Amino acid sequence: MGDVVAFNPTQEEIKFWGAANWQWFGYVQRIVRKDPGVQRLYILYLYHPRETNIFKATYPYENELFFSDKCNCTEGELLSTEINGKYDVKWTPSTIPTDSYFVRQTYVTQDSAFVSLKSAHKQCMCTTQKTSSIKEYASGDTVYLSKTLNGCKILEPVVIALIDKVTGKAKIRKLLRLRRDCSHLVPTSRRKQEIAVNEVVLTDEYEPVTLSRIERRCHIRLVPKQDILQGKLPFPYNRAGAGDLWMISMGLTASKDDPRLMSLARLPDNFCEGKDYSVPVVGRRLKGLSIFSGGGGLDQGFHEGGGVDSETSVDFSAQAIHTQRANAPEGSNVQFFCGSVDDYLKAALSGRQHESIARVGAVNFVAAGSPCPGM
Repeated sequence: MGDVVAFNPTQEEIKFWGAANWQWFGYVQRIVRKDPGVQRLYILYLYHPRETNIFKATYPYENELFFSDKCNCTEGELLSTEINGKYDVKWTPSTIPTDSYFVRQTYVTQDSAFVSLKSAHKQCMCTTQKTSSIKEYASGDTVYLSKTLNGCKILEPVVIALIDKVTGKAKIRKLLRLRRDCSHLVPTSRRKQEIAVNEVVLTDEYEPVTLSRIERRCHIRLVPKQDILQGKLPFPYNRAGAGDLWMISMGLTASKDDPRLMSLARLPDNFCEGKDYSVPVVGRRLKGLSIFSGGGGLDQGFHEGGGVDSETSVDFSAQAIHTQRANAPEGSNVQFFCGSVDDYLKAALSGRQHESIARVGAVNFVAAGSPCPGM
């Protein structure tokens, strides 16, 4: 374990990649012994620059490798008898070596992104995620429990009531989804607002489960009844469950004959509530200029973060500008400039008088979304 090994690609890989003269490189993260003298190797691939999204670029270091998040756990077996040899690799060296391979960054394949190498990258998610996360769970944690509903596997948010890591079992407190499971009870609670898909209801029902059914953590925050009635849902819990974030404001009475929803003044003592992400605004908000603004997602993030209001938006795409205009709040004073950032800069420097051209002193903050993520 910990060795960097080289092996030949398969015929299918040679045909797909045109890699007749290449060797594949792998970092050995786990070993399983098979026949005498033979090991099965579980590896994470290391890539040459030519095997990443910069393959067309002229890269200055032929001896640099990039760690990756791609493993062979679900592929065909890689046996020790197939290994051509081991390589000496320098990890995050302070100076660039000339006599060996070196690794400084990890290539995240799904995002085509390069990030600084960390020790945690040396174990793949499929072999470590579930076992390591189970060790961290405790009573009161909110987690996803896998179950089958109408033939489909879904994840249900629940609360861990008791946990026994020795036996691998836990007792969970059930939560219901307000829109899916309790919508018929909503009229009795005087709720008139549209029910968010990520609002859950506390119950007094418990169920024994195995820890293997726990998928990962989720986060649930109490929203006071008054905020619910006024539509003041906290950010980012108002994003329909994105980021595994859920809201709770009511519980279900224990009566099976006449179940009712009741507002919660507080959560149970052993309920680990989700983090409060609200940002107190100190002083005035900054006035922003957004360039390469696209559909305005970056600007919206700054706005909801509490510090910046974009008052001018620049993008070359008419569709993007129309999207922003259509989604701008009623009464918004945002000015839109559809055109090149170069033209906008030229107009600003020349002192052109137009409402979409920001004056000197009118901008405290510039947000630039270039280059496009797809590039």
